[in-house]
Amino acid sequence: MLTPYINRLYENLTIKEIGCLLIGFLVVEDIFPLIGASAVYSNLGLFVLLYLIGASLKKYRLYIERVKKYRFAALLVLVCAALVCAVVVNVIGNNNLQKVIKILFGRFSILTTAIAVTVFIIVMYIEPFSNAVINTVSKSAFAVYLISENENIYEWFWKDCFNNSQIYNTYLFIPISLRDTLLVFSVCLIFDMALKNIILRLARLLIRK
Repeated sequence: MLTPYINRLYENLTIKEIGCLLIGFLVVEDIFPLIGASAVYSNLGLFVLLYLIGASLKKYRLYIERVKKYRFAALLVLVCAALVCAVVVNVIGNNNLQKVIKILFGRFSILTTAIAVTVFIIVMYIEPFSNAVINTVSKSAFAVYLISENENIYEWFWKDCFNNSQIYNTYLFIPISLRDTLLVFSVCLIFDMALKNIILRLARLLIRK
């Protein structure tokens, strides 16, 4: 719903204004959490930030041509940094330093955003190809996000079925979280595809009448 309006706003901004907008969202979503301002960031703000970054990378592609050869090395360094943060958190115990390090590789963090941007740059330079499975799944990607984040579904998924709070500070957290994320994605994907099929069948019946 927001995408068309964001596009219209983006198209009318200069490169300087786009830079200021990106810095503003980056500060709110990734910097403020470091100083404990947890009330200012949100899922919507993070979505807009990543959307604007993706649009900027596509629009000003020439600016990243000179650094594209470092994209795989950058991804490796960033992922290793996130893993090191996870290990350090597990080793140092519960204190103020641990809270800071958690924020560095948490959901709203500089490292997470940097990893997402680096992956986007890598995908930008993959040779074009077509795959039926990827095309089918990608059609439901945004729907999967909306379903999994729905306030009526969220509690059931992430607290009743896949509650990982007991292993949060252990080495099992990352692999188990990846497993649970894949399961949640699969369930939401099946639900969305089934819903689309039902709506399509109902539409055909109404058209025939």
